Amino acid sequence: MRKSLILNFEILKDFDISVDEFLFLYYLSEGQVEDVKEIDLEKLQKQKLIKIITNEEIKYTLREKSIELIEFLTIEIPDSLTPEKKVVKRSQRAINGRIDTFRLKWKGLKPGSMGSQKSCGIKLTRWMKENPMYTFDEILEAADIYINSLNGDYRFLQRADYFIFKQENNREESSRLSAYIDEIGMTNDDEWTSKLI
Repeated sequence: MRKSLILNFEILKDFDISVDEFLFLYYLSEGQVEDVKEIDLEKLQKQKLIKIITNEEIKYTLREKSIELIEFLTIEIPDSLTPEKKVVKRSQRAINGRIDTFRLKWKGLKPGSMGSQKSCGIKLTRWMKENPMYTFDEILEAADIYINSLNGDYRFLQRADYFIFKQENNREESSRLSAYIDEIGMTNDDEWTSKLI
């Protein structure tokens, strides 16, 4: 597999970084730090994209925000790909087009519950890459099961982006989406067995 980058200038603008700064972050993630003379490292540190560690020598580490950005703008393409077999598992444009559909499930339930489009996009893209066995329709169905389980009491409703992935107080990351998507099979099994009785 080889990696390809999708340079989405709107996203880079949202993150307030240049193409060179993004490429520096990407090469850092690959362990191939390029010449840093032209990069404003202090700016990247203030934006919480990197951490500068100064011991005997200066080192740079990526922060979670950078890792999510790089994952969002990277696709993997098999080396043996031929033109007639050229299939990218999930087109980034297709995912971007569906982010709003996902977020609309939370619309009007509680102020701020839709989460930001950028955060939902990054997390949803990552979740779909990690769980390619599920369709987007199943993700929407899992969201419905979660929202319906609250029985109209949305005081403790989890924001749309937190529903996908959430990390609290240095604890392990959790995903309600992963938990509720398992409910789909069980719900369908219950319907099937109830028809037999």
